[in-house]
Amino acid sequence: MKKWLLSGLVLGMFGHAQAGTIYASYTDSQRGVTVRDENLTQSAFLPMTFAPGAIGDGEGDTFYTLSKNNIYHYDKDGQELAHFAWGDSTIKYTGVALHGVNIYVTYTGSQTGISVRNAETLEQSDVFPTPFAPSAIALDDNGLIYLAARNHLYKYSNDGQLLVDMTFPEPGINYSGIAVKGGKVYAAYNGSQRGFTVRDARLEQENFVETGFSPTGIAAGDSNDVYLSTKDNLYRYSVDGQQLKKMNFPRITYTGVTFDDQ
Repeated sequence: MKKWLLSGLVLGMFGHAQAGTIYASYTDSQRGVTVRDENLTQSAFLPMTFAPGAIGDGEGDTFYTLSKNNIYHYDKDGQELAHFAWGDSTIKYTGVALHGVNIYVTYTGSQTGISVRNAETLEQSDVFPTPFAPSAIALDDNGLIYLAARNHLYKYSNDGQLLVDMTFPEPGINYSGIAVKGGKVYAAYNGSQRGFTVRDARLEQENFVETGFSPTGIAAGDSNDVYLSTKDNLYRYSVDGQQLKKMNFPRITYTGVTFDDQ
C-alpha cells in the first residue's frame, strides 16, 4: 500500500510520543492519524482503512479514535490494542476522554449519553444516558465530566449527576470540541460565531477568541496554548488569541486533535 506523507520530516513510519505530542485525525483524500510536535511538525503518520472521527489521548504512548459505531485503541507503533463495535449501527461515537483506568465515550443516534469503558479492554462498566446529543467530552483530574452539545456546555459529577448547564444565548452557536487543563475549560465553537472560549471550572467565561474558520476540535497544550483542527488546517493559538502556528495540507479534513503531555 502506498504511504502518503502529510507534511514535515518523517522520522520513521511511527514516532515516539513524548511530552508535547499532538495527534490529529483526518479523512477525505487520505484517512488516518498524524503525529506532530508542539510546533505542528510531523514526526509520523498512521494510515487507516476507515474514516476516523474524534480522537483522544490514552495512557502511555497510546491514543483512541472513533469511527461511526466503533472505538479503536492504538499504540504509538500503530498496533491496534483493542476494537469495539456497537451492535446498533445507528449509534455514532462523538467524543472520548481518558480518566484513570477508564475511558468515557459520548454517543448519539438511537440512544444518547456517556459510556464508561475499561481503557484497555473497552468493556463497558457503566452508562449515563443524557437527554441531548453530546458532541464532545473532557474530564478533569477529579473525574468531573464536561460535555459540549449544540449551544450548551455541561458539567456532570462522575456518577452522572448534572452540576452545571451553561446555555449560550445565541442558538446558532455549536460547540464542537472541549478540553480541560489546569482548572480551565476550553471549548471550540462554530456556526453563527467561530472561535474558542476559555472558562473556569464553573463554566463562567474568562475570555474568548474569534477565529476566521470553524474549528472541529480543540486540545489544551502545556504552554498556555490550545490546538485547533479545521478542514485542511491545524492551528496553535495562545489563550489570549495570538496565532502561533498554522499547518495546512490540501484535500484533507481534520476531524479532531488531542494533546499528549506524558
